[in-house]
Amino acid sequence: MSTFIRLQKRLSRLGIECHFYNNIYTFHQQNTTAQVLLPQALPLEEKAVRQLLDFASINVPDSLGHVCAARATPDFHPGAIAPVGSIVATTEDLVIPAAIGTDINCGMRLLATGLSYDQVNAQKAIITA
Repeated sequence: MSTFIRLQKRLSRLGIECHFYNNIYTFHQQNTTAQVLLPQALPLEEKAVRQLLDFASINVPDSLGHVCAARATPDFHPGAIAPVGSIVATTEDLVIPAAIGTDINCGMRLLATGLSYDQVNAQKAIITA
């Protein structure tokens, strides 16, 4: 039995649906989808898949802020918090600092300020003037 089929069965027990087509793995769990560009010959790790789906499901309560897309590149593997090689696109009012620099575990945290992008940008212009 191939390693992908074994992984697919393990993920299925966790409620994660997995498909592979044209070197792209697609994962679905509840209302969350993530994709990984990875040739079939390279290993795919369950922990990294779960981490990517966790990031793909992030949204800010009582806000429109959410993750729009979660993808991963061929260097995809588990990280301290977010998988290494992941790319997470969010709405403009959401930044996920933990998704940046996870290979070095820089310890950044998310802080919701309630400020819009335009409000922050206006303050930035004042501070740098």
